[in-house]
Amino acid sequence: MRMPSFVARPPLARWCLPAGLLYVALGACHGVDADRCNCPPAGVGEATIELSCVPAAEPVVTTTGDGDCTVGRPDPRTIYVVSDVPGTCHVELAFANGTTSSTDITMTSQWLPCGSDPHGCGQGAVATPSTVTLDAPCGDSGVEAASSD
Repeated sequence: MRMPSFVARPPLARWCLPAGLLYVALGACHGVDADRCNCPPAGVGEATIELSCVPAAEPVVTTTGDGDCTVGRPDPRTIYVVSDVPGTCHVELAFANGTTSSTDITMTSQWLPCGSDPHGCGQGAVATPSTVTLDAPCGDSGVEAASSD
């Protein structure tokens, strides 16, 4: 079945075609759907520190440096380091047996892409490295980490 030419269409049909094209053009050029791109929260960088095993007692975690860092403990083997400003976070873990482990995480400000738009998610903080494994006292003082498949 052939569609009638633009001129042969009724007036309402002639209006709907340009309106539809305008809607598509404006939708394509106006903003980015951040949910579609799974954009991170604006400006927040996150790094994950995995411990080599689960220590018997939770370590004391301190942060220093020029980055404004916050730490979170979702489980006994994982520590999240989060910051929304550029800088270096020095993270130190002090274990009950007196040993320590530490790492530096650098947060840099970068434009985050969404699809073909290099600035689609806006400017955000990116953690380098994004994942670190640190030694923790194992053996009698902790539970060995489960093997991963």
